[in-house]
Amino acid sequence: MLRVTLVAILATLGLTIPFLVLGILGAAWLTQNLSWWATTLASATQVNWADLAMEGWSRWPEALGMVVGQALILLIVLLARDRASVSHDAAERSRR
Repeated sequence: MLRVTLVAILATLGLTIPFLVLGILGAAWLTQNLSWWATTLASATQVNWADLAMEGWSRWPEALGMVVGQALILLIVLLARDRASVSHDAAERSRR
C-alpha cells in the first residue's frame, strides 16, 4: 500500500512540476510583452472582419460537434451515476 501511495505522489509531482514551470515562464513572458499584445489587439485596422466572419461561419460544424459531444458525455455520466445509485440501493436493501 505504501508503494502505491509513493507511486501516486511521484506521478502527480512528475505531471505537476513541468506544468508549473511552464505556467511561471508563460506568465513572465506575458508580462514582459504585455504592451505589445495590448497594442496589437487594440488596433482594429489589422483585422479583416469579412475574412474573420467567413472563417468563423465555415467552422460552425466543428463547434456544433463539440457541443453535441459534451452533451453526450454529460448524459453518459448522469446515466452511469443513476445506475450506480440504483445498484447501491439494491445492495443496501439486500443487507437488511
